[in-house]
Amino acid sequence: MFRRILFPTDFSKQSEAILRGLHEFKKYGVDEVVLANIIEHDVVALIEGGVDVDEFIQKLKKEAEKKLSQSASVLNREGFKVKLTPPIPSANPVDEIVKIAREESVSLILLGSRSRGFKGSLMGSVSEGVVREAKKPVLVLKTKPDAGEGYYEMVFRRLFDRIIYPHDLSDTSQKIEDFVKKASLLGGKEVIIVHVIAADEIIEREVEREEVMHPLVPISNLTEMLSKHWMEAQTYLSNIKKNFDIAGIKTRVNLRVGSPHKEIIKIANEEGASVVMISSKGLTPNVDFVVRYSEQPVIVFH
Repeated sequence: MFRRILFPTDFSKQSEAILRGLHEFKKYGVDEVVLANIIEHDVVALIEGGVDVDEFIQKLKKEAEKKLSQSASVLNREGFKVKLTPPIPSANPVDEIVKIAREESVSLILLGSRSRGFKGSLMGSVSEGVVREAKKPVLVLKTKPDAGEGYYEMVFRRLFDRIIYPHDLSDTSQKIEDFVKKASLLGGKEVIIVHVIAADEIIEREVEREEVMHPLVPISNLTEMLSKHWMEAQTYLSNIKKNFDIAGIKTRVNLRVGSPHKEIIKIANEEGASVVMISSKGLTPNVDFVVRYSEQPVIVFH
């Protein structure tokens, strides 16, 4: 399913722990890992600090090359082929990661991302930037400060055991069905198809059809509008469920009314999901929110 993955590492404790847990990806068909390190630096700040920029960068590159070789040795012992990309000094790691993924024709980009509460912000972060710009699937994994390699081994081992599959009834959501199916067959064979009815969007769409609608006048047929969409969604998703049932995958449909991004995260927590597999197009901008706040790993398809 994913033969060649790109793992950009910053050599932090968490990156090293993730690296040592990657052997669990062997059962998903991964046989090669492309390792990269982006050396982030602020040229202006270095110059203002009286630092010889070229000398400083060269020193960092040599250190990074040594650490990349050490990381490659770990993966080689686990039976992976390893491609080392030269350390890249850059003020924009997102562009560099996306470029490497494209040039190396990887199947998946694996990124670690710090956990954040709902009051936190990851706007402009590397993980969100790559999710927006990459044309390859991106797996965003929330790191935990005190977690060791055993934690990431467990996360990767059960990655596809219970999959949340958000679906907005669009063709773009439908296009990743085969990915979800293949992943589930490699894991616990359990998929929860999620559709959230956004009442405000339905009202906006339906009201536009009315010739006159005073803002203070209640929408008399709101219940009928929601009921109609509910039944349409139920019928549509039931047919998708049959495809999974035929493949021997235990599948449930979870319909909700509310804010899609919040409900997707809520359902993932309630169901003890192992991963959220989502299309980047049909559910935008909900994808950004899910990537930012989900405690479960999220795989975004483009």
